Amino acid sequence: MIEDDFVTVNGLQIQPTLSDGTSAILYAKIVSAQGVTTFSNNIIAGVLSGSGSAYGIYAIAGTVKAWNNIIYNLNTNSSTGIYNNVSATSYVYNNTLFNCYTSLTRSSGEIIAKNNLIASTTDPYSGTFSAGTDYNATDINDTPGVGSNNRTNQIFKFASASGDFHLAANDTGAVGYGADPFPDDDPLGHWSLDENPA
Repeated sequence: MIEDDFVTVNGLQIQPTLSDGTSAILYAKIVSAQGVTTFSNNIIAGVLSGSGSAYGIYAIAGTVKAWNNIIYNLNTNSSTGIYNNVSATSYVYNNTLFNCYTSLTRSSGEIIAKNNLIASTTDPYSGTFSAGTDYNATDINDTPGVGSNNRTNQIFKFASASGDFHLAANDTGAVGYGADPFPDDDPLGHWSLDENPA
């Protein structure tokens, strides 16, 4: 659990192994309303079985920025890649979510999701997403209900079948279809659904 006002979690590789109970892997519970937690460039690879379930990133308060994370194999009942709850406002950009039971969930609070790639997931989106959500892509017929540029029923070509979720250079499902979430002020540079196709 992260219970502080300004924290960045960058570049971790985590493999939660659960056969019962529920666990939040990266949990943001910020002390003040002005606090910001950033999760970037992390990999969460679940090993779940039985009644075990997990939340990859769980936001409960303050501002949470989740970008460029890979979350996969959170595939047991009720597991969720990124979960927004209580009073959190989450900006969820450029994440890859694969083989999750639910990929993005808004229970309460606000969530703005852009440029996320969701594949092999039972339920890509759950809940009501905030204005500004757009340019997400999934391989089934489901959208977050907001935005006119979300892509559905796409076939994604990944660099390999062994956990390399870079998109292949000849992918036509997502490469080139992303948008810059911060066109006027983007310290991270240009955004797309896959920054570095293989």
